[in-house]
Amino acid sequence: MQYVSLFGALVGLGATVLSGPGSKPPDACKLVTLADVTGALGAGFTQNPAGALANSGDMSACLYQKGPTNTVAVAVLGAPDDDAKAAVLTRQDRQRRAGRTVTPLPGVCDVAFTVSITPSNTTLIAAKGPWQVEFQVVAGGKPDATAEQKLAKAACARLP
Repeated sequence: MQYVSLFGALVGLGATVLSGPGSKPPDACKLVTLADVTGALGAGFTQNPAGALANSGDMSACLYQKGPTNTVAVAVLGAPDDDAKAAVLTRQDRQRRAGRTVTPLPGVCDVAFTVSITPSNTTLIAAKGPWQVEFQVVAGGKPDATAEQKLAKAACARLP
């Protein structure tokens, strides 16, 4: 099941930096709605309840799926000292030093980048205010960077 490995990777990335704002993170499913997913990738997606399994006081997650090869995973988490921009830039540097392909995305949120862990596993990591937001979009079994960026822009527009 692709969504389990995809979502597990997303949560794993987020778990390395949990600790942030004293307030509960915004609802990931309200930041990226089913209408947003449909607009970016077409009809037929449904919200998968597995996304709620990762929710905690420190993180909010949402998962949309259309069959086994089309998945959208979103996670919202805080940042140390409420400084998501610094946290995301640190993560970007860490990914680069690990030898992964990192692509900065000017104009997406306060700061954002895409990291390619493998050719079939990419994640967009962004910051807006005190929040870090992570996205993984797989369409037809392949990462979809265009949809990730579109969804990131929509989510960041909704964050305070």
